[in-house]
Amino acid sequence: EVQQQFALQQVKAFPKQVAYATTISVRNFNTSTWQQQTIAYLKNSFAKGAIAVKIYKVIGMSLRDKNGKLVMIDDPRFDTVFNFIIQNKIPVLGHLGEPKNCWLPLEKMTIKGDRNYYSEQPEYHMYLHPQFPSYDAQIAARDRLLERHPDLRFIGAHLGSLEWNVDELAKRLDKFPNMAADMAARITHLQFQSVNNWQKVHDFMIKYQDRLLYATDDVIAADSDFSKMKNSIHTKRISDWKFFTGNEKMTSIDFDNPFKGLKLPKQVIDKIYRKNAEKWYPGLSIFKR
Repeated sequence: EVQQQFALQQVKAFPKQVAYATTISVRNFNTSTWQQQTIAYLKNSFAKGAIAVKIYKVIGMSLRDKNGKLVMIDDPRFDTVFNFIIQNKIPVLGHLGEPKNCWLPLEKMTIKGDRNYYSEQPEYHMYLHPQFPSYDAQIAARDRLLERHPDLRFIGAHLGSLEWNVDELAKRLDKFPNMAADMAARITHLQFQSVNNWQKVHDFMIKYQDRLLYATDDVIAADSDFSKMKNSIHTKRISDWKFFTGNEKMTSIDFDNPFKGLKLPKQVIDKIYRKNAEKWYPGLSIFKR
């Protein structure tokens, strides 16, 4: 509720520049009124202008039922809510699971950023907590959800948590025609794969050019150093742009080997940076001039 109020303040201040996704609370999941309360909340959010619904990784990684069992996203108790979302033609942005590195020992992680994060936050390092569902279990639950709801317009956040292998993501995009994926905080994984498989990554971007969305994952808190954040966001944005549009050699702070830009055609760049967002989030049509 608090986050939604901040979002609405931004929408009111910048109605032609800002749109927001609402979400669902699972605080009262184990009560008999949860579904009714959730649908009422979503109706209210849509009435206020929300253009999508965010589903968060708490489902599958911390939400438990009355018996203490972890609840996965394919639990049938979510069906009523998803059916309501589908009926109202609202897209779902799904952050389900984590990068595969989360389930690997530190020394086997591919990305230094992941290694640093999980070494500093061991409580979130699933390799240390085998009592929780595995990486494969997280992905399988998400896939079962999409199988059961083929009409659900679903955007998999963070490359659909399949950031480690474009072939694996391609399998899902082929299987689920109503699935797309954003690249928030996972572009470095595409760069890592391009070190040894530049052509594969390039061809993947070309083949699925209608299903991939540029996105970032930057958090600005009340106590942030805004000048520092602005510079950091700008630097990252330019680096991403060079990777997609150029062909020069580049380096990353996340791994040691250099890689080359993908030099994607302009029509592909236009899609991943703008047109696909308009396609997969129809509510963004308010921004069209």
